[in-house]
Amino acid sequence: MSGDEEQYKANKEMIQSLSEECIYYRNINDIEKGKESIMELCSIYRRIGYLDLEAKTLYWLASFYKNRQEFAEFEKILDQVSSLYKRAILESEDQKLYADNNAFLLDLSADYISIGAYSKAFDTAIYSIKVYSVGFNLKRSIATLYEIEKLRNDDLDNYLFLSYDKSKVNSIKSAVMAGKISTSLRDPIEDTDNYRKISLEIEKEIVDKIKEEDNEINYHKYFDMKKDILEREFGIKWSSPEELKKK
Repeated sequence: MSGDEEQYKANKEMIQSLSEECIYYRNINDIEKGKESIMELCSIYRRIGYLDLEAKTLYWLASFYKNRQEFAEFEKILDQVSSLYKRAILESEDQKLYADNNAFLLDLSADYISIGAYSKAFDTAIYSIKVYSVGFNLKRSIATLYEIEKLRNDDLDNYLFLSYDKSKVNSIKSAVMAGKISTSLRDPIEDTDNYRKISLEIEKEIVDKIKEEDNEINYHKYFDMKKDILEREFGIKWSSPEELKKK
């Protein structure tokens, strides 16, 4: 995140109000009014320099079309979200702080898979590895790529063997092909209204806290902070991908 902190604080009340409107209109499936609120919120984030939050807000619009099974529009908005989010990453001065980059890109990749846009899914998953991919996130990235390969019969080995240990890649590949690794481990609570209303604020708070500490992050720290803030400040019990993997 590289936006104007003071401007964010000055617009926080409006941001919260518009976020609640977006959720309300989504629940009653009023896409026209929902789109107005989403675009207004996007314009605020764009004006104060938070391109990543603008992309994630625009992603809410994609969910409208997905729920209505209007998949051509859904794909069109996904393309806009993907392009904007990649731009946000390139322009960010805090890339090393932003462990969520990888997870969000993989969610986009999963959406592309769901509508059969395998080339776009593949490109997005590849980008996720280049941006931020260690530990569990790397495993999920590679698993996603092999899931796409299984669907469209491409050869991925040569690309991955250039960058990663061959035995580890083969181990992940075997697990994916046997259906033992999920490519989309997300706590279902992330699809609830209570979570959506605060998700962007939570993400910003995590990054701000990291800046105050040692200015470095790994996915363990990111998940631990997220879990603590959600439970302590909002009473929401959230499970990380690693915890879900053990269930």
